[in-house]
Amino acid sequence: MGEAAQPFTALSHCGAPQPQDVPRQKESTVAYPEGAEGLGRPGALTEGRNTLGFTNISHKKRNETAILYKTYRDNEWEYPKYDNYDAIDVSKTKNIPMDYVGTMGVPITVLDKYNPEQFEIVGLGNGREFFTPNKDYINPKQIMKDGTAKNGNAINRVLAIEVDKKPKGSTYYTSSNSGYLVAPYARILIKNKNPQRSPA
Repeated sequence: MGEAAQPFTALSHCGAPQPQDVPRQKESTVAYPEGAEGLGRPGALTEGRNTLGFTNISHKKRNETAILYKTYRDNEWEYPKYDNYDAIDVSKTKNIPMDYVGTMGVPITVLDKYNPEQFEIVGLGNGREFFTPNKDYINPKQIMKDGTAKNGNAINRVLAIEVDKKPKGSTYYTSSNSGYLVAPYARILIKNKNPQRSPA
C-alpha cells in the first residue's frame, strides 16, 4: 500500500491471511460496507462473509475502542511467550490483556476491532520480512497428525510456542535446540498504546 498518505480503501479475503493483506500504514483501519454496521463481521454483505476492507478514511468504526477486561497480571499462564520472538500469544481477540505493555501476537480477528489510537500494528508473525525471529531452529522436523515426519523449516518463518508435552492429535515441530513446538494460527503483532493498570 506504500507510504503515501493519500486516502485509500482496499478489500482483502480474511481466511488465511497473506502478508500483503495486512495494513502497512499505521492509520489503516477496517472499513465496513455502507449499511453493514451491526451485521457482524466486516463484509457481511458479501458472499461467504469473509472479506475485510482496509482504509485510512475516517469512519465511525475507526474511532471505536475495544473494551478490554482481561489482565496479564495474575493470569500469566494464559499467555504463553513465544520461544522465538519477544511477545506473548493471545489465543482470542476478546482476551487481549488491558495491562500488557509489550508486543502481543493476536488472531487476525483483531482487525475487526482495530483502532489506530488504541493499538499499533508491529508486524505479522508469518514470514521473516514481517518479523525477525530471535532464534533459529536447527534440523527442524514437522510431525504430522499420523506421526510421519517431514522437513520442518517452515517453523523458522513463523511464531513458535515451546510446550513440555508432545501434542496429541495435532501437527507439531521438533528441532535439535528445542523441545516440542507448536505454531499458532497466523498472528498479527500489536502493542497497546495505552495499557491500563491492573485492578488491585
